[in-house]
Amino acid sequence: MDSIELLFCDPRKKHGIGPADALLHTVGRSGPRSMPPLAWTSGANCLIARRPEPAPAILLWRISAYMAAAWRIGVIALRGAACMTAVAIASIVCAPALPGEAYAQPGQEQVPAWVKQVFMYYVDGQISEAELLAALAFLIDNGIIDVEAPGGSAGDRGMADEGDFYVEYGANPSAPYAWGDSAAAYLRDTRLLEDNAEWLSANYKLPYDVGIMGAECGMVNAFYSPDEKSITICYEIVDATLDAGYDLYDGDPAMAEDFAYNVLDGILLHETGHALVDIYDLPVTGLEEDAVDQFSALIQSRTYGDYDPYYETGQIMMLDMAEWWSYSAQDEPLYYWDVHSLSMQRFYNLACYAYGADPEYNDALVGGEYLPEYRAATCPQEYEQLSSSWDRLLDGYLMNLQPAVSGIPPGAGMYGDEHKHAAILVVIFGDRFDFSGPSFQIQNRWIHFEAQDGTTIHRHSSGVTTGYLFETLDIKIDEDCYVFPDGREFCANEDFALRYYVNGEQADSINDLVFDDQDRILIVYGNETPEEINGYLAELN
Repeated sequence: MDSIELLFCDPRKKHGIGPADALLHTVGRSGPRSMPPLAWTSGANCLIARRPEPAPAILLWRISAYMAAAWRIGVIALRGAACMTAVAIASIVCAPALPGEAYAQPGQEQVPAWVKQVFMYYVDGQISEAELLAALAFLIDNGIIDVEAPGGSAGDRGMADEGDFYVEYGANPSAPYAWGDSAAAYLRDTRLLEDNAEWLSANYKLPYDVGIMGAECGMVNAFYSPDEKSITICYEIVDATLDAGYDLYDGDPAMAEDFAYNVLDGILLHETGHALVDIYDLPVTGLEEDAVDQFSALIQSRTYGDYDPYYETGQIMMLDMAEWWSYSAQDEPLYYWDVHSLSMQRFYNLACYAYGADPEYNDALVGGEYLPEYRAATCPQEYEQLSSSWDRLLDGYLMNLQPAVSGIPPGAGMYGDEHKHAAILVVIFGDRFDFSGPSFQIQNRWIHFEAQDGTTIHRHSSGVTTGYLFETLDIKIDEDCYVFPDGREFCANEDFALRYYVNGEQADSINDLVFDDQDRILIVYGNETPEEINGYLAELN
């Protein structure tokens, strides 16, 4: 036996490395045995590997084992239908036959006999565990096969978007005020329910329609019904929040109604949290009431107005929600056994989440009636935990809403301990890239672009790198390549250069850069002359 030739075909392959190539790569380079490398010859959709030296039968066993690894067994799935044939130039014995069909047909066994035989080779010790595991690791790490958890992976566990949130109003005959001042009229006039329904429908996948109802309930309440698949905001709780607003703000109608709006928004988001737990069958550890309080706080913390790049609108909403719980605690029965935390506990939790979301903005909360110092010290970590937890739970169920990269950036200090700014200009083949679009604005609170300004980076903590900013934007940068979220990549080669400049000085990379205030950052890809580079630097200044 002089040599062996292996032909791997992938009908989907147009160029580059495909699944069949990766399998060959694995066979030729993994495992503890010392084997000569494969010689490669590419065809249109096929790859031929030739081994110039005698090849033992164990090689074909290894190849078959890797094909078995790529077969769908349990939680392993091969993307696409790649075909493989093995042709021995010289006669080879002991080679197991390969299947003619890529997938079992109806009525056939789900695990073909040849796959079972291959794993028998492993059981018999004819191929090692290291060889089998090395193949699996390569295929998984390179995205050639999917490993699916029992409930599906985060990327595919979501559902088709076949429903929407819709709003309905019931009659309000028992309103204590005239129709124009009734709870039903207030909800209609403010469009609180409609605006939330539109936003939720645009951002969350639903398998069916979910109602948001305004209705009389006979008590101060709001609730989600898993049987009816609907959220109900009782008119009685609308009246209660308006009464509280007038009481707290000495009868000022504007202040009272703004307060009521913010509180009702938080209550609606709380009930929405219950709905999402039910619809998506989300896991919850601890009390669900506490978990959906956190969901409500998280969404409000990410709320901003047209002229509000710092989320001040969201901060005010959270603090009004906290004030509601403080107000509700007056003469509250102490039901320690209840599934809801006590109102004063909810007050301090909301104050903590507000402070944790933005310690710089909410510094005045600490040490006063809102937040003792010893609780405030842990609030940024508490907020980051609830933020990253809910983002992970909802991954796969979001549509247009793309949660920012969660968690505390590596090496970051306390949020708000610094607020620095740097100017940036990115030029690709002479075109200036615009970061002012919504998909690049405030994707992470630690470092971001904001206020529809795509030229100024805001850093809100010490130790946060410029590389982390680009990570939050799903842009990959390194010494050689600049890769956009849509996959377009611009890599240095003999014709074009990728260059980085910080304050006029060329740098190898900016990934680890923690910029100082008023720094100037330039990224250029192309074949610009020194004079053109100087023109870009002057533009930054």
